[in-house]
Amino acid sequence: ISHALLTADAVRARGLPLLGWVANRLDATMLHPEDNLATLHQTLRAEHGIGCLGVVPWLAPPRPAAVAAHLDRAAVLAALSS
Repeated sequence: ISHALLTADAVRARGLPLLGWVANRLDATMLHPEDNLATLHQTLRAEHGIGCLGVVPWLAPPRPAAVAAHLDRAAVLAALSS
């Protein structure tokens, strides 16, 4: 959670556009993934006004097409047009 929030803060501090975020599971045995996801949804919306563009589960290996299948195409397009 802290990496995602610190990254969002760093992007904003540099004056760069922050259009959304993508959640991913780096560890198949991650504890409490749904709680972490809920916290990120709430905090990134409240602090940065951005939404989630997709939730990528643990993938081994994480091939681009497999990752892309988990992105919310409508949310990505909406973010890009904002």
